[in-house]
Amino acid sequence: MNLKKILKNENGATAVIVALLMVVLLGAVAIVVDLGRGYNAKAQMQSACDLAALAGAKQLPDSSAADVAARQIAISNGYDPSEINVEVFDGNSRVRVTINQRKNTLFAGVIGVNDMNIGCTAVGSKDLSTPSNVKRVNPFFDYLLFHSGETGTLTLGTSGLKVYGGIHSNANIMINQLDTIGGFSSVGNFDGSVSCKVYRATDVEKDEYEEIGTAERQWWPYNGYVLRKKDGSTTPLNETVFYKKTDDLIEVPSSIMDSAMDIIPTDSSGNPKMPESHNVAVEGSVVENKSRVINGDIVIYGDGKVWCHTGNITVNGNIYCTGNLQLQRVTINGDVYCCNKITTSGENISFNGNYVYADSFQPGNGINVKGVIVVNHNFRTTGNVNQLDGGVAVLSLHGNIALTAGNQTLNGIVYAPEGSVEFGGGTVIHGNVIAKDLPVRSALTIYPMKQATIDDLDDMVTITQPGGPSGSNGEVKLVE
Repeated sequence: MNLKKILKNENGATAVIVALLMVVLLGAVAIVVDLGRGYNAKAQMQSACDLAALAGAKQLPDSSAADVAARQIAISNGYDPSEINVEVFDGNSRVRVTINQRKNTLFAGVIGVNDMNIGCTAVGSKDLSTPSNVKRVNPFFDYLLFHSGETGTLTLGTSGLKVYGGIHSNANIMINQLDTIGGFSSVGNFDGSVSCKVYRATDVEKDEYEEIGTAERQWWPYNGYVLRKKDGSTTPLNETVFYKKTDDLIEVPSSIMDSAMDIIPTDSSGNPKMPESHNVAVEGSVVENKSRVINGDIVIYGDGKVWCHTGNITVNGNIYCTGNLQLQRVTINGDVYCCNKITTSGENISFNGNYVYADSFQPGNGINVKGVIVVNHNFRTTGNVNQLDGGVAVLSLHGNIALTAGNQTLNGIVYAPEGSVEFGGGTVIHGNVIAKDLPVRSALTIYPMKQATIDDLDDMVTITQPGGPSGSNGEVKLVE
């Protein structure tokens, strides 16, 4: 056989070359197809990431609610919970959502690539700063006792009544017995037979006051009230700063109502509305014979209770109830919203959230509230030693407030715009009492509001002024 002929023989070479080229071609097709699938999957994933980050940012600064909202959006877009990571950072003003997913390849396996990793990240932010076009409003009211009704008489006739500030009635005033007073005014008539001391504040924070003199009726030569100063001289009371007859009705600042209603959840019409829980720990009543800690919200449909016979239940979350709610030996480090009536029994009940809302509220002994109490109708104490601390301590939207049982201590405003406020026992208030009707029949001491409470109110209310720069507080946007 001729070796030279054999070497020159090319039969079958084409097949080998085509086979080699087919491998390369199939690899290229695999890369193009699977890269295209990966590109489309990444685009869809980025869209889901963006939506999840925006949903989470809307819930800030509540980190738990932001986490839940972001995950729900990502899951609803088809991603497994194990593929999703949510991080809240930067002072609870930003939320980062990351999705990582491994996808099998269709054709790239022929070149040894069986799967590919696809990942996306988005960061949503919420502006938690105060915009420059917002003016803070100090809702502090000049009058410690204020009868807003246009009819009737504000009658002050009991021993142990001490008012270290102004008293006003949009109708008449009758003073029959009063230990101390800072001054008063009325639209209607002023009358009475009282002799009372007149004070001027020297240091409100320390409850220190200077006695100016005595307001008393003098039949001759004035046939009316005079201010008898400590040196014995007299001046008609209406010629001093301690009494003024006004021609026009005085309106209660709307910011007092706004400060409370801006805190409780409401619907689009501004009416109270029970919020949804994003962190349910227990659904239904909780009744224990020993101490227990619950991390998350308690949601009760219908009537229910959070009740501890021995020890104390600590709720690190909110309580939402659609019916009547009974509480005993419980500490609530969150908000309380009850569609009907709240009643408490025993002592050791603390509310440490932003608000307590109910249709009506009947506390027993020893409750401690740090936050705003808003009731749709009536608030009535039935026991001693209740401590209420809030810019607006108690607001009854359409009913009455009765602090008639035992000793109560309140820091803030007590407000019943459509009803009455009554007292009993030895109530001490650093704040204001404002009501359509004020039947003051028992011992009561009222001091001006403490500066810390004024600051709380100042932080609770904002009014946007026109003409300011765009970009309001709470703006949500993607930053990555």
